[in-house]
Amino acid sequence: MRPLEERDLDPLSRDLGLGRDHILQRWEEHLAARDTMQIAEVGGRLAGSICVEERGELPGLLYAFALQIAPGLQNRGIGSAVMAWVEEEAARRGLAGVIFWVAEENTGARRLYERLGYEPDGLRFGKRWLCEGPDGEQREVVETVQRMLKRFDQGAR
Repeated sequence: MRPLEERDLDPLSRDLGLGRDHILQRWEEHLAARDTMQIAEVGGRLAGSICVEERGELPGLLYAFALQIAPGLQNRGIGSAVMAWVEEEAARRGLAGVIFWVAEENTGARRLYERLGYEPDGLRFGKRWLCEGPDGEQREVVETVQRMLKRFDQGAR
């Protein structure tokens, strides 16, 4: 795992299928120190990314979001390794756990998180936004998301 660099912007779009607007937003947030985007590499190849930040409305917890694993590299333990880095980062910062939102229909991701000890905390809501695909097309995304949490002080680590 390493911090996002400007040289990663095009490979993020190409290898992870992220829209240019999404990537540029993450880059601007990274430059403004509002979040930390980390890049996962396997054999020198971009394998995934994740963003983390501390938020005032979530004191004592590290908020993780935008986890992406390259389609050809999924189900190979990379997502677990990225989440292990997130937990280590939370511990380095002296935080009590990790929290994030996951789409209810994203069953593969939910299974991963549950296997890693994350639990839904009961909070859920509907979400709608426009997303730009890697070829620049706009599409509307509508989903229900649930919040998942892992506290280290409950023996989860």
